[in-house]
Amino acid sequence: MTTEKRQRVLTKITLDKSTNIEALERELAELELNIRMLREAETKRFVAKSRKGDLLCQLEKKEELREKVLQSNEDLKQRLFNLRMGIEATLAFDDNLAGRRLSLSEVVEKALAGENLKKLSSINPGQQTPSSVEDDDPAKEKETQMILEYMERWNELLGEEKYEAAAIHAANSPKGVLRNSETFLAFKNVKQVSGGEKSPLLIYCEILLSTVTHRSTRPSKADSVECVKCALDHGKLELVAHWLANDVLECCVSMGAIIEEYAVAAGQQRDAGDEQRLAYSLAVTSYMRCGADKQAAICMCKQGRLYGMVAFARDTGSFKSEDYIGVLEAVPELEVGLVLVGASLVGVYRVLQVLESDRKGFLKALGSREDLIDIIRKDGWTSSSDWTKIVIACEEENVWEEGINIVACELVNRVLFDN
Repeated sequence: MTTEKRQRVLTKITLDKSTNIEALERELAELELNIRMLREAETKRFVAKSRKGDLLCQLEKKEELREKVLQSNEDLKQRLFNLRMGIEATLAFDDNLAGRRLSLSEVVEKALAGENLKKLSSINPGQQTPSSVEDDDPAKEKETQMILEYMERWNELLGEEKYEAAAIHAANSPKGVLRNSETFLAFKNVKQVSGGEKSPLLIYCEILLSTVTHRSTRPSKADSVECVKCALDHGKLELVAHWLANDVLECCVSMGAIIEEYAVAAGQQRDAGDEQRLAYSLAVTSYMRCGADKQAAICMCKQGRLYGMVAFARDTGSFKSEDYIGVLEAVPELEVGLVLVGASLVGVYRVLQVLESDRKGFLKALGSREDLIDIIRKDGWTSSSDWTKIVIACEEENVWEEGINIVACELVNRVLFDN
């Protein structure tokens, strides 16, 4: 009797990708990595639920033992304190008791009643300094030795070119001693592997970010930028999207700029519209998370989300007229200027100055707007002399009809609304 294997269709694999060997190999590699990470988590981070009772009992016993050890430690500290007081008392009165026959107990008793030990007798034995009691902590020595051995093992794995094992070893290092820029540099300096294999640095980036469990374990801003740069160098934009979606990166302006540059480059390629839109969205997300509101607004304009940019800028509550002008200067396009003017966020004359290369287009579009009177009425930045300059510009650009309309609306606004 023969058995048929049921084929499972992956919903995120498009028809084009399903016939692309390289794309399928990348998907397979990612799935295999996820499986390995899950297996490692299963063996190292979790235990069977049935063992919960046993573990609780063990925990209670350990806590009882810990309390006994702590109490014993306090007793020893008290004993040490008492002995030191006796020794200090003896030394303090040794010179003054020359030639007199007194017992040690009498010496201590007189010492405690004297002025020399008032400070000493007021010391709390529980306040002993680390140098007096805890200099030779064996637990600390053992911990240091363990960390050194862990780092030596990582160096061995890296030297043996076991890059995935070295990456896992570094990402899970005790107290994060290997989750630093030096480790990034070590993987970065590894020569690129041949045969189309994944680079060691990208392997480390993926494994490192998969171990981020909360904000304190995120890589630094510089290391987060390295992760993003590495992924984009390998064309892994979807990987950056995954990291940002899971909030495992420490965002900064540099990161947003790198993703934005990638979006610009993607726009120069054929059939890369979806990838460019995604890249711009990721850049905006990065800018927003680090508080770079102006850069986020500029990026939204480049993406074509003009009204979304206006809504976002208003929600921040921090944008002034000059901030909007800065956005227009970064993206000096007619549509951006018209949206800003229509929303009464900037002055008409100031926009005309920025759009000097397309004055005619701006004046024609402005002069034919149905809401021109409202725009002029709400424009608190353009003076009467500026309106005169605007009309002169209409004459110079041969847009007579629109110029007459602007003059008429400005005159009506002056008569009806000016005090």
